[in-house]
Amino acid sequence: MTLQNFFDFTLSTSAISAHVLFMRAVYKLQTSVQPGGIPRRYEDGVPQPSVQTLAFLRNAVVRFRTWVAKLSSGPSKAHGSAVNVLEIPPLDVLMVWHAYMLSPVTYEKDSSASIGLQALTHMPLEKIAALVDKTSYDFVPTMAQSEAWVGLTDMPFDYTALQHYDFDAMEQIESIDLVQAVMRQSSSIGPMINEASVYEENGLSWSQTIDRYVRFMCLPLEAPVPPVDVDIIWHTHQLKGTQYREDCIKYFGRVINHDDSKPADVVRKGRKLMNEQSKLLLDSTDTTIAVFSVFTSIPDTSTPVDGGSGNGGGQGGGNGGGNGGEGTKCGGPPSGCVRY
Repeated sequence: MTLQNFFDFTLSTSAISAHVLFMRAVYKLQTSVQPGGIPRRYEDGVPQPSVQTLAFLRNAVVRFRTWVAKLSSGPSKAHGSAVNVLEIPPLDVLMVWHAYMLSPVTYEKDSSASIGLQALTHMPLEKIAALVDKTSYDFVPTMAQSEAWVGLTDMPFDYTALQHYDFDAMEQIESIDLVQAVMRQSSSIGPMINEASVYEENGLSWSQTIDRYVRFMCLPLEAPVPPVDVDIIWHTHQLKGTQYREDCIKYFGRVINHDDSKPADVVRKGRKLMNEQSKLLLDSTDTTIAVFSVFTSIPDTSTPVDGGSGNGGGQGGGNGGGNGGEGTKCGGPPSGCVRY
């Protein structure tokens, strides 16, 4: 019995590759606004955006809010129905939506009060990737797509044609700071696309990484920051939205949250712990999934790697802690892993 067979997370390698291509387009967009990307202070990891970047991100959030509001007030869209190609918004709006969905507990809570968000149950990664040039990483919409956006929002599709929008006057649908969320995610995107390039150049498969991702998700309270490749899988899974939440509840008893606001020193400690314990994520033919019993004894337990939020979980990659705030109580197949 493989981990994929036991944990049916319905993650396809094509969805992972589509996510990577989308991130490459976002990275190109962000670095066109602020060459080199948004730097972070080493001491606390706080993003240091330029004035131009901050204005660009605030405009992007206004455009995202407008899109969601128009979805709410327009013709009814069935809950859970797929976003078709003509409904895919501009890249700056997708960038905001992407960062928002990587706070899955918050996104679900906010969706209860927004008809527009209720229609946006998941990111259609493969449809989005089909609009990204695989060589230049430019986002290339169709004419019909651009016209549909303008007709819905009365805003230009091209973000470079923007005028200044009144950020503070726009009704806020989100309960997190989306500008800060995008900036935090920006520091993950560079390492992720670099890691993906290593996979591609060496002909590596994402299938084994999915195994390692499942093992990471079973780590208890002291779980460290995941390796970058595992973090790519985690992010891709979260972008499935409703499916991610259902998978978490089915196998772990609750939604595993993703918190990317951890201090830099917590991230470094978590990364160090993961490097030391990397063997826990290696492939194994052990059908009892021995990873369930790991971390029964961790040095320096008086200072957990990640205290977590009330919903548990932490950001991986370059930003946050591991699946903090929760222990793990697992009995192996068929009962699975139930977090508490």
